[in-house]
Amino acid sequence: MDQIAALVAKIKNLFATGSLTRRDDDSIQTTTTYGRTVEGRESFPYGFAARAPEGTVLVLFEGGDVERPVILPTRAVDGIPVLEIGDSALWTKAGGWIVARNAGTVELFGTDEGGIPRAAELKAQLDKNSGILQALLSVVGGAPIPEPGNSSASAFQATLATAFQGKTPGVFDSIASEKVLHGTGAT
Repeated sequence: MDQIAALVAKIKNLFATGSLTRRDDDSIQTTTTYGRTVEGRESFPYGFAARAPEGTVLVLFEGGDVERPVILPTRAVDGIPVLEIGDSALWTKAGGWIVARNAGTVELFGTDEGGIPRAAELKAQLDKNSGILQALLSVVGGAPIPEPGNSSASAFQATLATAFQGKTPGVFDSIASEKVLHGTGAT
């Protein structure tokens, strides 16, 4: 009978939920729904980690041994962005979030600011404007253009030359970040 009771206790102790009660640099303390205080390190899947300030945890006890806890990350619902079926999100309680939509889009803090500029397209359009500006600057800074009929220097050219004096066009060669990248999703 003692063996059966021990087996039942181990099975009962395999899983427990609890509340996060304290967080230190390397460990967290939880109180299970059965009132047991458990301290240990959170376990995360490869490449992901979080430090929730509060929430519910799932505690697994290896082999039913309460002295060998494996604490899974906290579960909290405050701050979760609106998700549709198939969406995934990373978020903070303070309101920061990234949502990978099932439809193939990714949202950073919402959609109200529109899409992130495509660097290649932005540079192509800036190159067009730079070409126009360079042509205008070469006319303004070039040889005087005579006024029709009296051969005096153009007043318009002189006025533009004064307006452009000391101003140089922007250089957009480094507008693309090498740290924050995005694409179309095509492989």
